[in-house]
Amino acid sequence: GVSVFGAEDTTLNSESALNVAINEHFGLKVAYNVTWNSEPPESAPEHTDRRTTLSLGYSM
Repeated sequence: GVSVFGAEDTTLNSESALNVAINEHFGLKVAYNVTWNSEPPESAPEHTDRRTTLSLGYSM
């Protein structure tokens, strides 16, 4: 999904994910997250942050 926050300092966040069942209880999630900020802090190298995650989940 995509979400937008702020009026003057705008932040856009988008996450794409794939969830795969390994078996009855375990699942694997691979996600890619992109966050863009219209006015990042001066210490930030650029406006866009990218994050890739791999998660193992358990359900009862």
